Amino acid sequence: MWSTTVFRDLPRRDDFVQPADLLTAMVDVLLPTGTLGLIVPRRDRLEIRLEEWSRPGVHVVATVLAPRSDYAAIDAAAFQLVAQKPDVTLMHCMSYARSEMARVSAILSCLVLLPNVAAAGAAATLVQPD
Repeated sequence: MWSTTVFRDLPRRDDFVQPADLLTAMVDVLLPTGTLGLIVPRRDRLEIRLEEWSRPGVHVVATVLAPRSDYAAIDAAAFQLVAQKPDVTLMHCMSYARSEMARVSAILSCLVLLPNVAAAGAAATLVQPD
C-alpha cells in the first residue's frame, strides 16, 4: 500500500504492513517527547493529521505544502515550521520527492522524514533473505 493514511477498517494480516504503521513506529522511537513537525499536502486534512499524531509528551505543529510545489512554496512551508522549532519533521505524503525533502532539510535544523524512502527502506529489511 502506497499511502501514509491510517486505514483502520482494513483487516490486520501478518503479511501486510501499512506504511502508516512503520512511520508511527519510527516517530515513536525517534521522538518519545518533544515537538513533531508535520508537512501535509491538503489543508482539509490538517486537523485530522494533528489529531492522529498527538500523544502525551509530544507537541504537534503542522503546515500545508502540495507535492511538486515550487521553491517559494517549499521555503514558505519550511519557514512556518522553523518558528515552531520541531525536533523531528514528517513530510506526511508518499508523493513528496527527495528534492522537496532536501530543500526542507536545508531550512529546518532537525531530522526530516520522507515517508516513501522510510517505508520502502523498512519494508525492504523485512523481506530480505537471511
